[in-house]
Amino acid sequence: MAIAGCAVVMLAACGSEHAGSSGPAKAASPAVSPAQRAAAEAVSMLTAFHPPPGATPTGPLKVALLAQVDHPASPDLVTRTRWYRVPGQPLAVLGWVTLHCPSGMTLDGAGGHGWTPARCGSLRQLPPPASAGMRPGMQFPAVWDDTFSTAAGELLVSVAADGPGEVAIRVDAQVIWLPAKPAAERVPAAAKVVTITHLPGSEPQPAGDVPVTITDPAEVTRIAAIVDGLPVYPPGIMDCPLSDGSGMRLTFRATLSGPALAVVTAQAEGCPSVTVTIDGKPMPELGQAESLEQRVATIARLPWPAGQLPGASTTPAATPTAP
Repeated sequence: MAIAGCAVVMLAACGSEHAGSSGPAKAASPAVSPAQRAAAEAVSMLTAFHPPPGATPTGPLKVALLAQVDHPASPDLVTRTRWYRVPGQPLAVLGWVTLHCPSGMTLDGAGGHGWTPARCGSLRQLPPPASAGMRPGMQFPAVWDDTFSTAAGELLVSVAADGPGEVAIRVDAQVIWLPAKPAAERVPAAAKVVTITHLPGSEPQPAGDVPVTITDPAEVTRIAAIVDGLPVYPPGIMDCPLSDGSGMRLTFRATLSGPALAVVTAQAEGCPSVTVTIDGKPMPELGQAESLEQRVATIARLPWPAGQLPGASTTPAATPTAP
């Protein structure tokens, strides 16, 4: 969802005034908020969807099966919806959509009895095969859907009958925007030392697994930059797998014996997240915990995660410290 420069003119106005240029100075454009960027992404996704031939745009249709669709449980969700009506049968209509995926998107899932397309441009048997154990007269909800994904969000295309020989199409673009990261959530520039600690979680601490301290200024700066570049963790309700509590802790100091300026704890298990404390103050959670662990381990030349942190280092910049 990050936007660089003037690539997307609908989200932000870019320009500059050069010294000595003629004409009145232009007022600075207001900053585009994360929510506004998400709304623009949702509209762009809807524009990328091309309905089947003969489809007519409509307002919301009174089709009970399409009255509601699944939404991610996030307070920062932007949804934009369009409706169409087209002659035909629901599965044939959705089959056309699957064969003509929206530009720049991939098929990420499908729903409905017997509807299991493998990928964009690929269909399975139509009509859907009977399920094992299906009794005569047993009815299934006559609604089917495809979910297409982009880096920004998801496009859900749902179809159902809307009278004899007519099909209703509901298209929902769903984008979760991330709140702006506080300006104060940065590793202080005074940090010149970082200690990397393996958190074993529920497992016993392996023998020789002791913290490692990095004192090379260039490496400390690179590690701090990784932390500063992490996005805010998506807010909302998450259905997370069980975490064993293992992870990596980074403690930044000005000197080897100085107080902690920043403490960063990454846990890649469960719902991966990164907690940050700056000068003793808790900051909003960040995402991309696994990426943080792997990139820091690469800079510090540490095996991760198997074997965890070694008890000795061959480089003068990384030295084991007392637990």
